[in-house]
Amino acid sequence: MIRMLILSLVLSVLSVSYVEAVSCADVDAKFRKMITEMKSGWNREDKRDEQDLAKIEKELQNFLDSMSAELRKKNGEIEKSRKSELESLRKNHETRMKTLQTRKERAGNTNKVKIAGLEKKLKALKDKLKQFAKDKDKLEKVRQQLEDDLAKKLQKKSARDEAKKMTMEDEERKFLRKVEQEYQKRLYELNVDLAAWDEKETKEKEKVGVFDKQIEEHALEMANKLGEFQKDIDKRRDENAKKLKDQELEKKNMELDMELAKKSQQMNDELKKYRKDKLAQKKKAQLEFKKFLKKKAEFKKRTEKLISLAQKQRDVKIKGKKKEKQTFVDKCEKERQRDENKHKQMVDLKYTKPLKRIAQSEQQTNDSIARINDQIAAAQNQAQKKREQTERAVRKEMEQAGEKNRESRENIDKKYDRRLNEYRSKVDKKKQSLERKRDRQIAKIKKKKQQRQKVLDRKKAQYEKEKSRCK
Repeated sequence: MIRMLILSLVLSVLSVSYVEAVSCADVDAKFRKMITEMKSGWNREDKRDEQDLAKIEKELQNFLDSMSAELRKKNGEIEKSRKSELESLRKNHETRMKTLQTRKERAGNTNKVKIAGLEKKLKALKDKLKQFAKDKDKLEKVRQQLEDDLAKKLQKKSARDEAKKMTMEDEERKFLRKVEQEYQKRLYELNVDLAAWDEKETKEKEKVGVFDKQIEEHALEMANKLGEFQKDIDKRRDENAKKLKDQELEKKNMELDMELAKKSQQMNDELKKYRKDKLAQKKKAQLEFKKFLKKKAEFKKRTEKLISLAQKQRDVKIKGKKKEKQTFVDKCEKERQRDENKHKQMVDLKYTKPLKRIAQSEQQTNDSIARINDQIAAAQNQAQKKREQTERAVRKEMEQAGEKNRESRENIDKKYDRRLNEYRSKVDKKKQSLERKRDRQIAKIKKKKQQRQKVLDRKKAQYEKEKSRCK
């Protein structure tokens, strides 16, 4: 019943739509004509507006071109007058600065003669210091000769002692080689016995480990057998599934499950019994292995004592031989120290004491130089104070002259900048008037485009509405 009502309602709507519908081609033609006429009228308006805008922009550009030339000309005239007035001001200021600089330079000649006399004395004292330096160079040569003599003597004696020491070292190496060979021979004999015990321990340990391996292999064998039995059960289960149905199949599957469980339990019991027997055998073997290890430890302890004794005997022989060589080395060192002490005495007599006397004379001369430097500094300080006083006075006058010169330059610049700004202001007003006129025309064109877009949007909506009802 409801379906019949819906069907009748749809048919009534379709019949009304069919009566009111308009041809889609007529709608397209109607709106195409309407849009074409509208755009034709708008294009004519746009052309007139663009011509008016071009006319305004041309007028503005002509004004800007003529304005640039006039502005350059006016700016050139003003700058020429400015430079002439500034140049005259600069020359007057430079003449004043040169006069003050001459006055400042003359103030630096105070105490010049006195300082020159003190500097002459200072030079003589410095020449004396140079002579001291030459005397020290001579003493340095004497010291170097003493050092060279000592070095030759020590080198000669060192060569002789070194030859003897090398002979002793050669004998020592032969002795140490012999002692070490004897020790290594004894050590080898003892280690051979230990190696035999180690080899026997390996075999005994293998006897203990064989039981775990047997248990593991038997467990793997049982697992493989159970796997084969499992495959047979699965095969029989698949055959039953093909032949039997529902309760009968379920019964057969339960029988197979019980058979598999029984077989698994049987194999587990067999594996537990096998494992228990092997673990008992392993425990017995472990007891025998512990007895063996105890005997080995006792033998190893005796052998280590023998090795330690052999090491001590070897070390005593080596220590004795090394002591013999060290006695000779100590004797050589004492002789070397005796020669060096004798050398130090000669250096003190021929170098250190004369050098000390020169150092004292140098100190006295340096003290005199310090006093003269103080006198020169005092004279220079006095001259500096007078120069600073003059410089301060001159600097103040220079600053005043500079300030006055800056103020005059600023006044000149302000005067000519004011003239140039007045002219530029007049030109800018004319330029701004033309730019406002152009901007108004551009705004007018933009506003028309926005209004036209709204009209197009409305027409588009109207077109889409009629288009939806056309046939």
